[in-house]
Amino acid sequence: LYSSCCIISAVRAFNDPVPQSLNLPQPPGPVMRAWTCHGRTQAELVDRLTQANIVQSPLVQSVLQAVDRANYVPNDPYMDAPQAIGQGQTISAPHMHAYALEALLPCLQQQKEHPEQQRDLRILDVGCGSGYL
Repeated sequence: LYSSCCIISAVRAFNDPVPQSLNLPQPPGPVMRAWTCHGRTQAELVDRLTQANIVQSPLVQSVLQAVDRANYVPNDPYMDAPQAIGQGQTISAPHMHAYALEALLPCLQQQKEHPEQQRDLRILDVGCGSGYL
């Protein structure tokens, strides 16, 4: 099952259907994919990332709703694509931030749920020129 999920996720990320030869279940109905989750507002962008199953947890969804990308991106902030932010720098596409937050969430939750085992949790985001993530 784990391998199947990884294969399906990787195939979906490249906007291709799951190959029939893999003998894996096909997703029901149309699937939204990364790079296609554009919105006209922050709420619409996050809704589309959620529909695409990129945002999976309510906590990540609420965090993304709370921090408006327009505060960090001067043009087309709700486009699901990297954007120039000046000085030759870019901010990653929103789906990349969503993937990163979903990947970090279990570590952060474990830290909170087991304070007796607490160690210094440190996260380094190299190249975070905008401060968004």
